[in-house]
Amino acid sequence: MKYMERIIFGGIAVLGLGSVSAAFACSPDGWTSQGDHVVAPSLVGTPVDGVARYSEFCAFSVDGDSSYVQSNHTGDTDTRYIGRFYVYPHPGASGTVDIFIAYSDEGATAQLFKATLDGTDLTFTFPGDTATASVVSGNWNLIEFDYNSTADADTFSYWVNEPWDSDALVYEDGDGDSGTVAMTAGDIAVRAVQLGAPNGGLTGKLNFDAFEAHRTQNVGALLRGDANADESVNIIDYSAVQAEILGTLQAGQPDCNEDGQINILDYGCIQTVILGG
Repeated sequence: MKYMERIIFGGIAVLGLGSVSAAFACSPDGWTSQGDHVVAPSLVGTPVDGVARYSEFCAFSVDGDSSYVQSNHTGDTDTRYIGRFYVYPHPGASGTVDIFIAYSDEGATAQLFKATLDGTDLTFTFPGDTATASVVSGNWNLIEFDYNSTADADTFSYWVNEPWDSDALVYEDGDGDSGTVAMTAGDIAVRAVQLGAPNGGLTGKLNFDAFEAHRTQNVGALLRGDANADESVNIIDYSAVQAEILGTLQAGQPDCNEDGQINILDYGCIQTVILGG
């Protein structure tokens, strides 16, 4: 499984995007922030709004209306866009909120597709159709989508909380939601994206983390419980979780049980993963 390089930056720090299938390092240069309610970064000892990061060093949260980060893709003509991120709806968060929007122009006025959160329902809206999946409040949720506007495809695929097969590099059919639906986009490239709550409507807080975008293949899930980022889950990860609890930032995914906190409960989760659970 591929892991992106991770670099700590101050201020708003989420993933910059590119037009190839390689992973991208965290960079504030590819993003701008809008609104007064974007909070970053999420670091050990000072988790964002009391909720620890999922895995990246570039988590951020939104609390209130019209707050988001935006990335533009100057001159990009690639008509495929595959994105992945994790979202944590705080308990009590409500409202109908567009949490991700892709546009065909850098001015972010011509919408191509979006993901809208309404309670536990996540609705993808894309040219000609919609699709609905379920998310869990008070838990990190894995979101991935594949906007494929090429002439021989013109499809929109999505995976929400589906298990990831890191050997086959595909999503398995699990307890989550997934599907592929024909759309009518017509060979249009993504030129700008927004993540957060760009259109308002949010009551409460949402956390975001681990955004990554590719152009040719699925991004995939991070390896749950791999706290030290050595691409395996083993007894060494117990020590890595302990180190993070004590205040030393780890390179991998220490929030094994995905409950928004990094604590002793993650030890039991790592044991379950090691035993094949």
